[in-house]
Amino acid sequence: MVEKAADAGLYSPLLDTLIERDLREHSDNLRVLYGYLLCERRPTIAATYLHMHRNNVIYRIGRIESMLSISLEDSKIRQELEMSFLVLELMKMEDGTGRL
Repeated sequence: MVEKAADAGLYSPLLDTLIERDLREHSDNLRVLYGYLLCERRPTIAATYLHMHRNNVIYRIGRIESMLSISLEDSKIRQELEMSFLVLELMKMEDGTGRL
């Protein structure tokens, strides 16, 4: 289902990069980015949500920004990512596989 959504251009190709890297490296960058955006880019709140140390959240977000060559200070980028996460959420609910 995710492949179909990607082919249809329903979500940002930036997330494809994260998904592929997470699968290849057994990491959870997608979850970290999603949690950080859900918590409105507040590292302390995101750290609690993600069950990580605040400094780890800051470090991981910096690496994600570098990996994707983006800045989360850019509201258009944030909006694109947030909408993409909503699409993925809806797809997961449709599949019955739960949350991201």
